[in-house]
Amino acid sequence: MVNRDNANESIRYYLNSFENKQLSNLRIREDRKGNGNVRINRIDIDSNGVTNVVFPIGSDLNFNIYFDGLEDIRKPRVILGIYDNMAVGVTRFDTDITSFIPSSLPRSGKISCQVKQVSLIPGRYTVNIAFFSKGNLEDYIANAVYFDIVGSDFYSTGKLFNDSDSQLIKVLFHHSWSIPTDSN
Repeated sequence: MVNRDNANESIRYYLNSFENKQLSNLRIREDRKGNGNVRINRIDIDSNGVTNVVFPIGSDLNFNIYFDGLEDIRKPRVILGIYDNMAVGVTRFDTDITSFIPSSLPRSGKISCQVKQVSLIPGRYTVNIAFFSKGNLEDYIANAVYFDIVGSDFYSTGKLFNDSDSQLIKVLFHHSWSIPTDSN
């Protein structure tokens, strides 16, 4: 039989381990991979200009990535991987797939990824980031930053969607129900 107290304590320890990395400067992280010609310094997450780590379901989020390179960056590509509290991949944001960015970036700056109406269920999510130049991995940091999603009136019904509603799902979708009238 599984001891729930030990399991809960292990989960708390695992989740709290990200808080130390969240507060650290990405410049000094040594657990990174890549050639090192480009380095990610910081990632901020904001909603409507307010930087935070806790957001209600349905928030618009901006992932702001600050970087420095040894020279101008040719053919840049940035990937953000979003993972749940069990380290299962939920989604990813990839400049090669969804966004146009210039074929060259200055050697230092900021690139932002805007996400509309984040519909993840309540919980903690971590972000892995990869920065490529000319097809080469320049910098990769696992668990670079985390954010928490909390319950909200996502469906605008006056009912709060929270942790107890999310046992069997990972993502919410706006939807509606109807009773069609048949002409038979």
